[in-house]
Amino acid sequence: RLLLGLVGHPNVGKSSLVNSIMGGKVVSVKATPGHTKTLQTLILDDRTCLCDSPGVVFPRLEVPREAQIVGMLIPLAQVREPYSALRWVMEHATTPLHEILNLRPATLQQVIELREAGTDALDLNKANIDEGGPLPWSP
Repeated sequence: RLLLGLVGHPNVGKSSLVNSIMGGKVVSVKATPGHTKTLQTLILDDRTCLCDSPGVVFPRLEVPREAQIVGMLIPLAQVREPYSALRWVMEHATTPLHEILNLRPATLQQVIELREAGTDALDLNKANIDEGGPLPWSP
């Protein structure tokens, strides 16, 4: 028989995937990490078995904390400041986000019109801007 093992970080849905593939609740599922304690092997059909496993985490100290947050190696409840992780993603992206989303900088006139309409698009007190030129769209 072919044995398909599900291995991954804690609380990512391995047991839920097993239940979905099997077509019903065959393994217990909880919202808290660490519920699955042992390997659970289930017969799917005459040729295939599924093996559900407890979550595994291999800490790598040479990986920056920001990358560990992005990779979900650190529980979100322990993340006090998420902005450095977002900055890390932006600095390591192969294609800049503004190109992926087709964003263009706002002009001073657009910002003024937005403010007059009651929308604060940019804090103009901190911006060093030229009349008619593009404005910074990120800090």
